Amino acid sequence: MDIERKKMKVKADFVTNSSSSGFIVAWPFLIRNLSQVEKFIPWKKRARVVFDDSIKQRGRKITKSPAIIKELQKAMEGSCYRYDDNEKEFMKRNKIANKKELFENKQWYKLMWDEEKRKSQDLENKKAAEFIVENEDSFLYVYEYGDEDGDFGAAMEHDGTFKNLPHVRISHH
Repeated sequence: MDIERKKMKVKADFVTNSSSSGFIVAWPFLIRNLSQVEKFIPWKKRARVVFDDSIKQRGRKITKSPAIIKELQKAMEGSCYRYDDNEKEFMKRNKIANKKELFENKQWYKLMWDEEKRKSQDLENKKAAEFIVENEDSFLYVYEYGDEDGDFGAAMEHDGTFKNLPHVRISHH
């Protein structure tokens, strides 16, 4: 019996495990100048980056309008997945013995993912509604920062850039 040999690809240079996060931020005003941003972000370089990113977008007044609700729901998409918990609950409820059995049955697997998406969307919609109620009449800005931009990007993502403002962080790890 001939055994087919396959070559394994090996990456020999630097490998990263990069991440990024989206930030949905409620500012108390439309951003017009750097000094406004510096009042809430005490690091000069970070404040400059946030200001530059802010003026590239149009701040929107946070209201219960369908357009704002839809924008927040889209921005929060994927932020509430509870895959591990849902998998265990689904297996227990459907008397599935182990993960192998779950993954081999495409119908069960699809049902589990459809259920997870539905639960996630419900939580995202709830978070969006709460954000609107808590920040109505503030101004909505959306940012994305990540460690693929080096140490500074990692600091923007992980070190509390928006800690002085109402915000939601959505991790894209």
